[in-house]
Amino acid sequence: MGDRITASFDTLLSQASMTAGAYMSSAVREIDETFGSGFAKANPALVAAFMQVASADFATASNGKILGSALDRISGALSDVAEALRDQG
Repeated sequence: MGDRITASFDTLLSQASMTAGAYMSSAVREIDETFGSGFAKANPALVAAFMQVASADFATASNGKILGSALDRISGALSDVAEALRDQG
């Protein structure tokens, strides 16, 4: 089960702030590249919105990856049960 999170809460907290920093740096870079230098600094709400979208996108993709893997294992187990029942019948 490689999908289990084994990090401590302290580690997760530390990683969360690093992730926020990475999202903020990306937001400033992308916004300034799109709208011109200094636009991100003048529009902090846009930076915040960018960070929220990046975070939501990552959470959705991560959940999909984990759930997809779990569903594959469940499907395999159910197929094994169905085959065993057919063999008994």
